[in-house]
Amino acid sequence: MQLFRNCLRSYLLCLMMLCSGIAHAGPAWQKDAVITLQAREITLGKIFKAILQQTGIKIMYAGKMVNEQEVYTGVRFKATKLEDALQFLFKGKGLEWIYRDEVIILRPKATAVPSSDSIPVLNISGRVLDETGIPLPGATVLVKGMGKGTAADALGNFRVQGVPSNATLAVSFTGFEQQEISLEGRSELALALKRQVKEINKVEVFSTGYQDVPKERATGSFEFVNNEELNRRVGSDILSRLEGVTTSVFFDRRGMPPSQNGIAVNNLIIRGLSTLSADLKAPLVVVDNFPYDGNIKNINPNDVENITILKDAAAASIWGARAANGVIVITTKKGQFNQPVKLSFNSNISITEKPDLFHLPKMSSSEVIDVETFLFGQGYYNSIINNSQYPYMTAATEILLKRRSGLISAADSASLLDALRQRDVRHDFDRYIYRTAVSQQYALNLSGGSDKMKYLLSAGYDKTPSILKGDDYNRITVNTDNSFTPIKKLTIQFGVRYTNATARDNSPGDYGSPAFTIGGKALPSYSKLADEDGRFLSIPYKYREGYTDTAGAGRLLDWKYRPLEELDNADFTTKEREFVLSTGLNYKLTNYISLQASYQYQFANVVRSNHYNARSWYARDLINLYTNFNSTVPALRNPIPLGGILDEAIDGRLAHMGRGQVNFNHSWQQKHQLIGLIGGEIRERIVTTTTKRSYGYDENRLSTSLVDYINTFPQYGNRGPAFIPAGSNDYAKTTDHFVSFFGNAAYTYDSRYTISMSGRRDAANQFGVDVNDQWKPFWSAGGSWNISNEPFFKVKAISYLKLRVTYGYQGNVNNTLSPNTIISYANGNSTSNNIPFANIATPANPGLSWETVKQLNAGIDFRIIGNVLSGSMDVYQKKADNLILAVPMDLTTGVNNIMKNSAGMKGSGLDVLISSINFRRAFQWKTDLAFSYVSNKVTDLVSNGSLPRASDVVINAGTSIRPRIDRTPYALFSYPFAGLDPLTGNPQGYSGKKLSTNYVELGNQRSDTANLVYHGTAIPTIFGNLNNTFSYKGISLTINASYRFNYYFRKNTISYNALFANGATHPDFSKRWKQPGDEKVTNVPSMIYPISNALRDNFYGNSSVNILRGDNIRLNYIRLGYDISQELTRKIRIKYMQLYASIDNLGILWRKNKEGLDPDYDAGNTAYMPPKKMVFGLRMDF
Repeated sequence: MQLFRNCLRSYLLCLMMLCSGIAHAGPAWQKDAVITLQAREITLGKIFKAILQQTGIKIMYAGKMVNEQEVYTGVRFKATKLEDALQFLFKGKGLEWIYRDEVIILRPKATAVPSSDSIPVLNISGRVLDETGIPLPGATVLVKGMGKGTAADALGNFRVQGVPSNATLAVSFTGFEQQEISLEGRSELALALKRQVKEINKVEVFSTGYQDVPKERATGSFEFVNNEELNRRVGSDILSRLEGVTTSVFFDRRGMPPSQNGIAVNNLIIRGLSTLSADLKAPLVVVDNFPYDGNIKNINPNDVENITILKDAAAASIWGARAANGVIVITTKKGQFNQPVKLSFNSNISITEKPDLFHLPKMSSSEVIDVETFLFGQGYYNSIINNSQYPYMTAATEILLKRRSGLISAADSASLLDALRQRDVRHDFDRYIYRTAVSQQYALNLSGGSDKMKYLLSAGYDKTPSILKGDDYNRITVNTDNSFTPIKKLTIQFGVRYTNATARDNSPGDYGSPAFTIGGKALPSYSKLADEDGRFLSIPYKYREGYTDTAGAGRLLDWKYRPLEELDNADFTTKEREFVLSTGLNYKLTNYISLQASYQYQFANVVRSNHYNARSWYARDLINLYTNFNSTVPALRNPIPLGGILDEAIDGRLAHMGRGQVNFNHSWQQKHQLIGLIGGEIRERIVTTTTKRSYGYDENRLSTSLVDYINTFPQYGNRGPAFIPAGSNDYAKTTDHFVSFFGNAAYTYDSRYTISMSGRRDAANQFGVDVNDQWKPFWSAGGSWNISNEPFFKVKAISYLKLRVTYGYQGNVNNTLSPNTIISYANGNSTSNNIPFANIATPANPGLSWETVKQLNAGIDFRIIGNVLSGSMDVYQKKADNLILAVPMDLTTGVNNIMKNSAGMKGSGLDVLISSINFRRAFQWKTDLAFSYVSNKVTDLVSNGSLPRASDVVINAGTSIRPRIDRTPYALFSYPFAGLDPLTGNPQGYSGKKLSTNYVELGNQRSDTANLVYHGTAIPTIFGNLNNTFSYKGISLTINASYRFNYYFRKNTISYNALFANGATHPDFSKRWKQPGDEKVTNVPSMIYPISNALRDNFYGNSSVNILRGDNIRLNYIRLGYDISQELTRKIRIKYMQLYASIDNLGILWRKNKEGLDPDYDAGNTAYMPPKKMVFGLRMDF
């Protein structure tokens, strides 16, 4: 915190100094700029282009003042000052020029004002704006017929003296229609220019994190997402906004419940997998040119200007060992030099409806009670009934026990059970657990600049409650970025980003989630959480209800469990504070060489606290369990003191990153351009974790009590002695160092041919004991051919056609491994002697090396029929080597396996992005289609020589990476299903070629001879999205749909073993085989009793009959925007105002499976469909 205060103090001091006058010097350096150009014959237009390329200065003029097709001969400029060059070019042409920032404005030379006694002369002034009220600095204002004029300043203001009152002004600005205004005696004017009505190609400049690359010069595969596309969706999560507007990026939500907001970086897969390690498959995230290791939720989407996705080796190889999975480059908003003050405000409200818990069928309460009645009659619960520790029993079995014990009559028993049959706990979940979530988002952005300074200050507040009561997320962000040019050619940048986020996770959990596991069993569907008056009810949890009624004879704490009370009695909170400071220098050494130095400091502190207050069931249960009424000593009577229990985990993250590079950008002879950079960087990252538990915690006094973790204590109810649970009391620290050298260059000839090369050499001490092993080179090479610029290319229908090809190496690094033996220390809380001990966490592996990925990419970019149709297409092949996997070890070593470079994989794919303008008049209709095809296959795999059993292969549901030779990493296998036995209803399989119900034999078959069914991949190989945007005047309507094809998922089904032992229900129970002949209409096996093991259920659950196609088409959202007319906004002094609304999660339009399941959430077994969300928002610029 002291460092933060010092940095903030220094920053404010610098800001005050610069704002007090440093940034007001004029751009006199322009006249001293030099140009080198030699040509026998050259047009004026090409000379203007050369001046722009070599000096960055643009020449502007109004109308047809000059002829850019005019040919000059014998041009010999050698380090000629720009002013001298202009004198040569316009000698005798009656022109003069003025310098404005990085613009030279040509105008006719002034002539004498005609004298006339009848025409008064005025000094006129005014302001030139666009249609939205934004100033147009540099706009040309000329007096027709006089050669007198000026150019507007940075605020659009102008002034011309000595103008006849009847004169006509000609006002022009690049990209706008020229306007002529008759003065008619007026001396003060407000002029608004209209934009030229013509199709302007979208300018895309890709950011690699090291440099900006114009699309026309790019040889690699980039994807650019602009600000408008990012703002089509609303939410506090930046990554979710990429969904529906990108190709090649797969958003994997199969392990997520529909109630979860946002998506983690590790759930994004770019161009398929490039590693077989689940923890390494995340793409690298770069924010403002530096790798970002923090929580992606800390990035406020309202601060983001655009995102570039680097997909192939040429695009991403400059990031070396961290680029194999692709790179997501996030560029935040910045102020601009010579920009008037601009204040932007954005606010929206999102309303997410309650989920429909009754959309999918469930096993009824009556069926559950019938099963429990059957099991009770078979004596299944006798061991629980006779257990002296009174473990959990359901309400229905308690009623049955009372009837058997003669405590109630048969009629009373039937009546009580009938009452339970009418219940459905989903009603209580809908009323007390879920809610309609109303989220709020506010963002304010202030930016501007002069010729010496540019600045940005933004602030944001997000309040994002979950649909689960007790869960919410609040975030405050502050971001500032400033650049100064205190002296000629030197730019200083300084920025600070601060995030303060608080997340609460107090909900008992989703319906059907493991959070509601009670006594090892699922919550019965007939449970009741509150009575008709809303009073919270208790349910049996860990112990039987009758036991908790009488235990301790009133001397113990209340031992009842009321789930709804826990919302108030447990406080699970995560507080995160993140501070990112960045600074940099850029010095323009020459017209084409600049020196750049950058530094970034990242600090984050995350405190996770799970506080069970004294009223929580968790605290009451532990206190009661360790109460000893046989002792009068307070420390022995209550070894766990009265009060709350606090579990804390404090994570710290500190990172320093420094980079120095030399940039080169030189053009010569109108045909040659060389752009490159070379540099090095160093990074240090330190991650610390501290965890502890405190008993007797009082949140008001902030006090705790000491407990004895060394000795055992008797547990209440003759449950034997036990140590007091110590929770987690650990300390961990990890330090990583990286050193890298990099370079990148691209040469372009005549705007037709480009050759690019990129190289990087990374060093990390995780690999090998030899220096050569610790350093790894990564490189790429590429080329492009702009065919449309060839003289022979005369196809008028094709305005742009470019071919690209690249090849290169990328890498992956696993920071948890080392060539040396790694041991981990543990405290002695889990041992009988309470002595700390150590384990070998990772055995020595001196041959450990980097994972490498080779990638070949070929692409084409095009624009056809006046840009009505445009797009790109890329085909690629990847080959990954030295992939790290666990390899079995000789058991005599004492280690079961070791992580080694032991696998290989190849992949290929196709990315297509097509945009079409279907209708272009007052009413416009535009379509964007994104298509991706991805294929991955494991090619090499080191094993111990033995083939896995069939049961070990089919158990994977495709939600985790389980590599098999010649198969996709997310391969989905199953037992071939041979129907049901017509006499018993048992599921049948094949042992060799024979029908069998010997489930031990079926599971123990070798995987190569078991005739297992390989269905394919559990993630789609074909996916994409379709956007249609309709606009009329100020109204725009966007409809976004996505599609996923050619993948499979395993649906859940009934498991009788899980039903009996754990209360796990499934609607397939009602479809079960009951009598001969049913096998013709159902595939669900019969219910049998007793069950000796789960093999029968496992066989059926993992058989081919339960594998379904995941193909679907989904309507993601519909967005409506309305731009308020400028006539109205101008009256209230607002430059721009937009109202917008959208509806998200509109549902699946078509699905391949016939059971109505959503394969993209919770592996197709979610309890409800993603709830719809409505958004209403307002955006304004002042």
